[in-house]
Amino acid sequence: MNFYDVAKDYIERMEYLEQGINAETGEITESENQLIIWTEELTQDLKDKSANVIAVVRNQELTIEALDTEIKRLQAMKDSLKKNLDKFKTYIKSAMLVNGIEKIETTLGNIKFTKSTSTEIYDESLIDSRFIEVVTTEKISKEKIKAALKSGEEVQGARLVENKNLKIG
Repeated sequence: MNFYDVAKDYIERMEYLEQGINAETGEITESENQLIIWTEELTQDLKDKSANVIAVVRNQELTIEALDTEIKRLQAMKDSLKKNLDKFKTYIKSAMLVNGIEKIETTLGNIKFTKSTSTEIYDESLIDSRFIEVVTTEKISKEKIKAALKSGEEVQGARLVENKNLKIG
């Protein structure tokens, strides 16, 4: 039985208890002591199953951590390959330029120079202001708002909210 089923079963059994019925035996009682005993048994059962939930969560967290480590390793490998490829292309370009070769044709494909135009800014201070774009961005600072609210200041459009975070482990 997975944890979802245990939780669902727990809720159903709690509903029976509210009616004074033992969900396992079908026994009916109005005795407060018996209801307390059944409730304690049910709660203990849920707690026992929760140990399995903790094990699953820890296992998933370790798997995620291992995947993050592997992603970093693969990203480093990719970056290294890209860097080596760029160096190789630079070497081929230099060799072709030094030897005056514009195009190399092979059965797999061609290596050739093509022309393109780009703009090089060699001195930004000399550029006319009509070519300068002003870029601004706005961002709400939740940290500043939180500090203001905690100090008793009222901030329209914002409030402090107390959350209940689940911690497993």
